[in-house]
Amino acid sequence: MSIVTLWSCDKKTNGQSLSTVAIATKMAIERNLKILLVSTSVNDSTIKNCFWTNNQKNKIVGGNAGLEVETGIEGLMRLIYSNKLEPEIISDYSQAILKGRFEVLSGYSALTDATSVQKVELYKEIYQNYCKILQIADKYYDIVLVDLDGRLNFEIKNQVLAVSDLNLYVTSQKISDIERYIDLKNKNKDLNTLKNSIVIARYDSESKYNKKNLSKYLNEKGELLVIPYNTLFFEAAEEANVMDLFLKLSNIKDTTDNNYIFMKEVQKVAEFIINRLQELQMRMR
Repeated sequence: MSIVTLWSCDKKTNGQSLSTVAIATKMAIERNLKILLVSTSVNDSTIKNCFWTNNQKNKIVGGNAGLEVETGIEGLMRLIYSNKLEPEIISDYSQAILKGRFEVLSGYSALTDATSVQKVELYKEIYQNYCKILQIADKYYDIVLVDLDGRLNFEIKNQVLAVSDLNLYVTSQKISDIERYIDLKNKNKDLNTLKNSIVIARYDSESKYNKKNLSKYLNEKGELLVIPYNTLFFEAAEEANVMDLFLKLSNIKDTTDNNYIFMKEVQKVAEFIINRLQELQMRMR
């Protein structure tokens, strides 16, 4: 049972959330694992749009018969306040994507009737409990994949990265973003350990900054992990159709097809995560 965090220093859209979705979906289809994707976003529907379309708040029946409670992070806060959050209960507050194998825990929606000040205070309480939620979820799920919001404060981000078993830094293919990552590694030696790696999102193989050249530039020994840009995937991510798309693309046999290449690269990232977690666990014995 492991926590894997995808993160970045970039507060702008860089493909991190959709990369997390792609990895989680591929892993759920091909592995007999219980996976939870945790969003730490605020008022961001990127992940939700990948899998479900309802605009109303999701409700579940929990606790006393007939009692409706909010799902997602906000719903779990009530249990945290009363010190009643148990590992298996998290599933009741998550959205099931692939029954028994893949669930999504939504981020803070701030759609309550509370005042602006109250919403800010609630969000502070939520992000201060992220580590607690992740560590409890880790006891129930095989893999907890965290999409770490770049807008979170430095202290909270570091806490989440510290409790994670594996951290993947997500960056664009722009050389300025690559240089920012290199600078970050030079300043923080912990990023040079086996617990940390890099993923290039929205990758374009036609760029001169391709995998081969970037691997040399980054001094990466193994094959560089990438999530290619894929038109069908980005369309499906707006139409709650990601799972159906992945099931369909899994049947492509033509190795020259761009959709096949996309799925193959996502698979490589998923397999890297599994293998690296196993390697880290062996080293701890």
